Amino acid sequence: MDSVVIVGGGIIGTSVAFHLRDHPDVTVLEKNALGSGTTAASMGRFDWDVADPFGVFLQREAWRTYEPLVRDGVVDFERPGYLRVAGTPDELERMRERAAVLGEYGLDFELLDADETAEHGVNPDAVSGGLYQASGGYLNQQDAVEYFAEGAREAGVAIETGTEVTDVLTDGGTVTAVETTDGRYTADVVVNAAGPWAPGLNELVDVSLPLRHTTGPILVLEGDGPVSIPFLKNVDGDFYVRPEGGSKLLAGRRWGRYDEAPLLDPDDARGVDDRFRRDVAALSESHLPALEGAAVVNEWVGLRTVTPDFRPVVGPTARDGFLVACGMSGSGVGLAPLVGRLVADHVDEDGNGTLLRQLSARRFGSGTAPS
Repeated sequence: MDSVVIVGGGIIGTSVAFHLRDHPDVTVLEKNALGSGTTAASMGRFDWDVADPFGVFLQREAWRTYEPLVRDGVVDFERPGYLRVAGTPDELERMRERAAVLGEYGLDFELLDADETAEHGVNPDAVSGGLYQASGGYLNQQDAVEYFAEGAREAGVAIETGTEVTDVLTDGGTVTAVETTDGRYTADVVVNAAGPWAPGLNELVDVSLPLRHTTGPILVLEGDGPVSIPFLKNVDGDFYVRPEGGSKLLAGRRWGRYDEAPLLDPDDARGVDDRFRRDVAALSESHLPALEGAAVVNEWVGLRTVTPDFRPVVGPTARDGFLVACGMSGSGVGLAPLVGRLVADHVDEDGNGTLLRQLSARRFGSGTAPS
């Protein structure tokens, strides 16, 4: 049977390991602690605000795994609701059309006028309305990482932390092993689940994919009293915010456009700049009255790996034995169960179903081949 090495111990890598737990020879290699990279920096959002049937299908497939875990208290899922804010009448009209489409998919969204957004902590004078879903919220991503990792370990998967991959060895175009700071691991299959480090890992085997990086600064704000708001998105056209405990709130900026995104060094230290702090202060004053004057108690910058269509790239590449599970484009927490299952299906059954083809590297044409 093939030996499988999974590079990356975030929510994607641990999900792949969990879904491969019945495979006889699987190892996860993580350079730091499990879930300490992009997974830890995520907002954990899970909702159904997607624009097409394929996106709805992806969410529903992932929820098949999450729903019983949430129900049984294994993975915490806070449901403050989800509200996409419309800044202008034109945006609200587009949301009206969006609500009709989502209703056709059987999803329960409510269109709110400006005054109705006040019930959710938004200044109605700053918006034209919004699209609201009462069941939206955010997952505790570390709960999910621990569940996937523990299930994998119990079945015999080896999970090595503090182990950095330094090279991927090939023979005649086929993967044979990985070199690490702790020695060599034989591998018939290598799964690139390295998050923002994925482009560098691809380069080691001369596989080219259109992956780029975007940054996501996040501030943790704390007010004087309880804050009751839903998960807010597209506030003032650019920001998203969510509650964090009784009196705290996370405020972040959207990741931007693919064509403006560079490739960055994930190991470089990044701090939140003063301009972002000032922008969040202005946002709190204009849109969220309850947080006016709130203090910043923590901050970080997340790094996302994005693709041209903002969907993950999953499955085989032109390099024999080298699989990818990367380019999550900000949806890694929400789609992790599905991505893990797809990779496992391919490894154990050489699966090549419709869903895997739709997320395959082949959709990027010649970029899948070694250069």
